[in-house]
Amino acid sequence: MRDGPRMADSKRHNWREPPELRERTKEFQKPQTLAEDALWDAVRGQEQDGLKFRIQHPIQWAIADFCCPHLKLIVEVDGSVHNEGDQAIHDHVRDEWLVEQGYTIIRFTNTDIEDHLQVVLNQIKQKAKSLSHQRERDGPGQPEPE
Repeated sequence: MRDGPRMADSKRHNWREPPELRERTKEFQKPQTLAEDALWDAVRGQEQDGLKFRIQHPIQWAIADFCCPHLKLIVEVDGSVHNEGDQAIHDHVRDEWLVEQGYTIIRFTNTDIEDHLQVVLNQIKQKAKSLSHQRERDGPGQPEPE
């Protein structure tokens, strides 16, 4: 008889997210646009640079397009719908909450990624490097569990 979940179980599952969010996240695990697909192909191979990104990563009630939990870095990919009414308001409220939780968010448009992927990747690497240096200087803080 076990007293609680094994370490492997607790690392594999983030129990803080409600089950309905986990289910909704599964629906979006694959890239939704050509830009997201191109970015995912590029960032998932960056583990050699010390960056491990997850796609459509749940953070309590929010889902980040791409997240490097170790650095609490979120990369959002925005299509034209993100500039419209309710979606723009939702994004703003969500971003404010994520920043309050200690996340850094950088946003790119689909066009940025499609037309200037290498520039986008360089900006992500620069932000990650900056956050890494900040963590070294200030201490690790409370990174999200991997």
